This record gives sequence, C-alpha cells and structure tokens, in this order.
Amino acid sequence: YGMTLPSPAALALLLVSPGKGLLTLSPFLLVIPLALRRVPPPARDLAAASCIAIPAFALAIAAIPSYHGGFSFGPRLLIPLLPFVLLLLAPAIDALTPGLFLAFRLALGWSFLNYAGASATLIAVPYDFTWPVGQIVIPWLLAGQTARHGGELVGLPGVAGLLPLAVMLALLLGFALAPGDSDAAPRV
Repeated sequence: YGMTLPSPAALALLLVSPGKGLLTLSPFLLVIPLALRRVPPPARDLAAASCIAIPAFALAIAAIPSYHGGFSFGPRLLIPLLPFVLLLLAPAIDALTPGLFLAFRLALGWSFLNYAGASATLIAVPYDFTWPVGQIVIPWLLAGQTARHGGELVGLPGVAGLLPLAVMLALLLGFALAPGDSDAAPRV
C-alpha cells in the first residue's frame, strides 16, 4: 500500500470511464480550458494555483491502490478538487459562444440525469460493472427498485418516494436547458 507512480489506466478510469470518469459523468467541465484567458486579474494567482492543483491531485489519486474510490458511483476521490474546478468554471461559462453555451447546458443536463439516476437506485457500484447507468440505474428504475428516499418520510411508498428527487431534477434540467439572456448575447 502507499503511493506509486501514477497509473495511466487509473487516470483514464478517473477521467473518462463510464462508471467513474469525471469528464464522462460531468462533461460540462470540458469548458474549463476556455477560462484560462478569461480569468480577471485579481483571480489569476488562484486560477494558476488551480491549474497546478487539479492535475497534481488527479495524478496523486491515480498513484494510490484505492484510486477507484471503492464501490462509489463517480470519481469519489476527486471530490476535493471541486473548489479549484469551480473557480475556473465561471470565467469559462462567460467565454462561451451561444452554440457552445447550448452544448454546455446539454452536458450539464446529462450530469444531472446521471447523478439523479444513481441517487434513485443503488449507489454502490461493484468493480466489474463498467457502465453502472446501463447495468444498474436504468434496469433498476424500470423494475421499480429504488433506494430509500425522503419521499418515504412523507408517506410516499416505493417509486413514488422519488417524487421529491424528480421535482428537483425537473427544476435543475429546466434551469440548465431553458433559454436565457446568455443565449441571445454572447460575451466573447
């Protein structure tokens, strides 16, 4: 146990695998490289630190035996990167053309669907499941098998217990996909 050299296979799993890949499950993050030229001067030092911290941390996780994060859905061990990623996300969104902004919104909707589906069903993903959305989430939802949810607290049994999650997902998707001011006037 302990750190070794980062494994290219581990890094690929963390970034692009269907079950745990950060960019596969949250492809809206692909806009971040657009941020580098758009970061306002007061935040450039923080942005530079983020540009170093993000790959360094991902490489460090790819160098440990438990890089996969156990039976979790998604890249659980990359969660500490979120503050660094979010610092770059706002300027990246500001740099998008209307076409890229639409692609960003669709990718954001995809992320909402992935994580809502995982929340609605069993979140523990065995190692031999390479595509948990297709192998667990969709089949379980179609069979009416769900995880316990807050809807049960108010007396909604079974699949009906997912109603609060469905309402939240509908609101998030509506926000992500609804046309807004940014569609009309790009700030490039």
